[in-house]
Amino acid sequence: MQGTELLRYLRSLVESDQYLFHGSPHKLDLLEPRQAFHHGGSAELNQYGVYATGSMRIALLYAVIHEDRRNWGWKWDATEPHGSLRVEAPNPCKGGNGYLYVLKRNGFEAWSSGINYIARKSILPWEVLEVSPTILEDLQRDCGVRISLPGTI
Repeated sequence: MQGTELLRYLRSLVESDQYLFHGSPHKLDLLEPRQAFHHGGSAELNQYGVYATGSMRIALLYAVIHEDRRNWGWKWDATEPHGSLRVEAPNPCKGGNGYLYVLKRNGFEAWSSGINYIARKSILPWEVLEVSPTILEDLQRDCGVRISLPGTI
């Protein structure tokens, strides 16, 4: 399942409010707590955990863009219908197939911005979907995602 069909399916999961998402270029059977290093060195924001988001858009980007995201600019605008996401990457990006992990919400607590969550124990995915970088075109066309990259994927 790819493209519009995948996005329709993922929207139904988002609307059910029962699932969270985790994107990675790595295929894993079990998501285990890891040290986060993406939030400016703050000990409070760089806790050990399994990180997930309620935004399938963010998780899809993490799945298919295989670059260090520490210097990216992320802007979430909740004023638009269903919100919009603008991403700016400072360098050309490499991409490839990745994995979107669908996770049941139980075991997670709200963390940081309100669309991010953390679990302090290992999590067995409810579903694992392989996704390709072609999903970026669908995200930009159908999901209010604007991606500014100086290079191509």
